[in-house]
Amino acid sequence: MFRKKGFTLIELLVVIAIIALLMAILMPALGRAKRQAMAIKGMANERQWGVYFQMFTDDHNGKFFAGWVQVDPQSTELWHTALRSYYPQDTDIRFCPVATKTNDHFDRQSTNFVGSVTRAWGFEHKPLWSEPPNIDYGSYGVNWWVSNPPLIDGVLHSEYRWRGVDVKGAGNIPLLLDSSYVDGAPLFNDEAPPVDGSFPYLNGMCHFCINRHDGAVNGLFLDFSVRRIQLKDLWFLKWHRGYDILNAGPSGDDWGWLK
Repeated sequence: MFRKKGFTLIELLVVIAIIALLMAILMPALGRAKRQAMAIKGMANERQWGVYFQMFTDDHNGKFFAGWVQVDPQSTELWHTALRSYYPQDTDIRFCPVATKTNDHFDRQSTNFVGSVTRAWGFEHKPLWSEPPNIDYGSYGVNWWVSNPPLIDGVLHSEYRWRGVDVKGAGNIPLLLDSSYVDGAPLFNDEAPPVDGSFPYLNGMCHFCINRHDGAVNGLFLDFSVRRIQLKDLWFLKWHRGYDILNAGPSGDDWGWLK
């Protein structure tokens, strides 16, 4: 008599249980490794943006683009359009790897829409109201205070602008960061966002205070260096010339979900 070789039901259940246990242990580690790889890729993108910004300023006597000019729309020149001739148009360089989803339902009334932690913003550039709409997407945003608008009456807070790269403390002045909008104008007394990814009206810090990289965002600075920034530390960067770092941050201990 020959006995057939094989696994018993108990042995199969034990093997399956071991595999399930190993998966439960490995999956969080694999998830962390994937997030870290995406954060590193995002930092590489921002380093490349540093090259493009440096090329632009080298070609313009050390000065930046005009930015948004309320009193003279014809002078308006946003960062992603001003640098268009410097970066390749067929790449994902405007996207953080964590936030590549785009909104297919563009709001033609507002001509733009806000992104989030995992979704890109959209901005319709000239010519306006073209059919189909001419939309730029991205998930990085520029510090609104870094711009060189024309020296004319009515330009908002002209004295606060970082107009060029030749400034002291450039390593603490944000230039480009992970963002839920194309730009943002943080103030030292901006409140913390009530929830992650919220976009309160006229709160420029909330554009950048998004939990995109495990409690942090990546940022490019005016000296063209790149580093990881903890969300609470965003308030203690020198966003504009008059920014009050010593008194910065939400009032009292009101940091909300950032505690």
